[in-house]
Amino acid sequence: MPSPALTVKILLPFRIFAEHADVRSMVAEAKGGLFGIMPHRLDCVAALVPGILTLTTASAGEFHVAVDAGVLVKSGFDVLVSVRQAMLGKDLGSLRAAVEQDYL
Repeated sequence: MPSPALTVKILLPFRIFAEHADVRSMVAEAKGGLFGIMPHRLDCVAALVPGILTLTTASAGEFHVAVDAGVLVKSGFDVLVSVRQAMLGKDLGSLRAAVEQDYL
């Protein structure tokens, strides 16, 4: 039997930024620090601070998303992340350069 996976949607105010249906694990940052989410974690709601989401998928491996402040809601195998801005990057170095170019 295949192991369960999370479906993660990253929502911006006017569109869906990304949707991944095969997420094995995810790391996000709230005011209390970093926390991990796996498929069988208890349901939760968290206020996110600006930072990096790290997602690991079966198909694409590990990738990173820089996000602005927002809210994360985990319910069952669904995770919704609602933020004001987001930017995708395969590695942290290129993501940092892109964030600095756009926002600093």
